[in-house]
Amino acid sequence: MSRKTRAPDDAEYRLFVFSRYKDTEQEYRTVVVLQTTEEFASFRYELSVDEEITDREIRYTVTGLTAPRLSLPGSGPALFRREYRNFHGTYRITVEGLDRISNSFEFEIGEKQVHLLRSPSRPFVVVSTDHHSLPDFP
Repeated sequence: MSRKTRAPDDAEYRLFVFSRYKDTEQEYRTVVVLQTTEEFASFRYELSVDEEITDREIRYTVTGLTAPRLSLPGSGPALFRREYRNFHGTYRITVEGLDRISNSFEFEIGEKQVHLLRSPSRPFVVVSTDHHSLPDFP
């Protein structure tokens, strides 16, 4: 597996949490994207993640990388993406890395906007609530 670049800081992952209007359903959805900061030169790997959802908490445990379904060459970070319906209020999102260290973030999720309320002082996950900073997002 050939690696291309790594973020200059100690961050291992980027977490994007934002609201997006889904035309086909005519409703807003909360979108969560977790991606590696490392970019891979040969393939666009999928980030393998175990997901656990309880009342107002989502826990993502990174378990590794999965080979792409299509063998077309490409480059970029490994990626995990989910859409959720009817998320409103305060939610805690925890990301646990391969080394079993975790970071927890608290978000206020509204229909059209997401706000970061709390994050750890020295996270290994960089957070954004703006999907425009997410590369190649349709």
